[in-house]
Amino acid sequence: MAPTDPREWAKKVRSKTPVLLEVGKPAPKAVLSFGGCGFLVTYALGVALFLQQEKAEFLSQSFLLGAGTGVIPAVALACGPRAVNIEKVRDAIVDNRFLVTDEEKRVEVFTEYINKLLPRNAVELVNGRLALTIGFSNKDPGYMKQTKENVHFGHHIAQWDDVNDLAQCIMAATAPNTEK
Repeated sequence: MAPTDPREWAKKVRSKTPVLLEVGKPAPKAVLSFGGCGFLVTYALGVALFLQQEKAEFLSQSFLLGAGTGVIPAVALACGPRAVNIEKVRDAIVDNRFLVTDEEKRVEVFTEYINKLLPRNAVELVNGRLALTIGFSNKDPGYMKQTKENVHFGHHIAQWDDVNDLAQCIMAATAPNTEK
């Protein structure tokens, strides 16, 4: 693998990386990051439910990151308890388990529940509070060798045009990398 050019890396990362510190705006109390692979999503949803129920004020002052299946609790928390019921999300996952290699079933289930559970105004609800990552893996030796066409692969995405754009980001972020 060729060595990483720091200038190229910085340019890629800054393309859509959220700015957490801005003059005149308060800094977030914390940056909460949810990652995961498949089955860990139920654990992450349990943590998210605890934060939502027991640490609402802390959560309201935090920035949320999601990668892999961790995008599910991150989006749910960023939308808020009035818009997304985390227990319904958890139940949908537990009731619809499938093999990680069954891409057809994943697309079917995720499409159904994104349409059912993701609020139509989700982009407005998460604005300034959420960033999602597609395809990041510290173990992926090709991570820094992405072509310019894949500039958002492995980087935080914090802007979406509409709810369909956010839904596509969720689908892409939760897709397993079965090629490596």
